Amino acid sequence: GSTSTGTVNASLASDNPASSTVPSGATSVNVLKFVLANNSAASSTVDMLTLKRTGPGAASDFGSVYLYEGTSRLTTGRSVNSSTNEVSFTGLGLVLNAGSSRTLWVGVNMATSPGAGNVSAFQVMGGSAGSATLGGLPVQGSNFTLATATVGSLPISKTGSITNPKVGQKNVKVAEFQLNAGSS
Repeated sequence: GSTSTGTVNASLASDNPASSTVPSGATSVNVLKFVLANNSAASSTVDMLTLKRTGPGAASDFGSVYLYEGTSRLTTGRSVNSSTNEVSFTGLGLVLNAGSSRTLWVGVNMATSPGAGNVSAFQVMGGSAGSATLGGLPVQGSNFTLATATVGSLPISKTGSITNPKVGQKNVKVAEFQLNAGSS
């Protein structure tokens, strides 16, 4: 919906990710991108956001859920509640000056053994900015399908030894390591 009921309104970002297939064990997968806009003449602070996992998938398909702004992670990981399928982020303190907006995205870490073929989407279903509730809710992202394929790994192994280089010293070895393609 896009009805304005508060000073801060949520809407789906124009570059919200399209539906896709996500492998097990994938990290920081962008599943929803949305805009919080303050259309009032006064500054407002978004304190809390509640997300909901929707679709025939399962809460256990997800390890952790985070909120990001650009490349900055704003929160610690939260779990999807197995009864309500909700994820709450409190104490956000996201200041929106009068007439400004902020674009956030939801990043998820997939479980290592999600249900193959499970389909889920995430939506912003609630939130507050001081005494006002957010308008324009719910805002739902695209569906994505979970795959049992695993993500590759690139283990780093220490090799050799280095001397104790001094700050400002030139042409010294500061690290020695080997990268090996993982088996998964």
